[in-house]
Amino acid sequence: MNSYLNQLQSTTYISGSILPAVRTLNALRFQNFEVNFKYQFTPALYAGGAYTFTRENFDASSGDAKPKILSVGLMVDCNLSKRTDLYVQGAYQHVAGDKTATALDLAYVPGAADASSTANQFVIRAAIRHK
Repeated sequence: MNSYLNQLQSTTYISGSILPAVRTLNALRFQNFEVNFKYQFTPALYAGGAYTFTRENFDASSGDAKPKILSVGLMVDCNLSKRTDLYVQGAYQHVAGDKTATALDLAYVPGAADASSTANQFVIRAAIRHK
C-alpha cells in the first residue's frame, strides 16, 4: 500500500500510475480499525492473530468511492531454544465496496512480492529463525 501512497504526491497523474491521465485525485483518506490477540499456550508456544478493517474515502474528478479492505492475519511461534524458533504465519486480504478503477481495487498484503491481480490475496510464510 505504501507504494500506492507514494504515487499521490501530485494531483494529476500519468498513464500507468494509480489513476489514468484523464482523472484528477482530489483526496484520499484511510481509516483503520484493528483488533488483535496473543495467547501463550506454554512458555515456548504462542499464537496470535489480527483483524483490520480499513475504510477508504476516494475523491477523484470522476466521482467519489468508498472501498473497504478486510485483512486477517494469524501466527504460531514455537521456541526450540533461547535463540531458535519455528513459526508459521499467514495473512488474507479482501478489497470490497465501491470500485475506483485504480490499483487500489487490488489486494496487497504488506510484505508480499506484489499486489494481487484480483481483490483477494493470501500469503503464508513458514520459517526457522536463529537469533
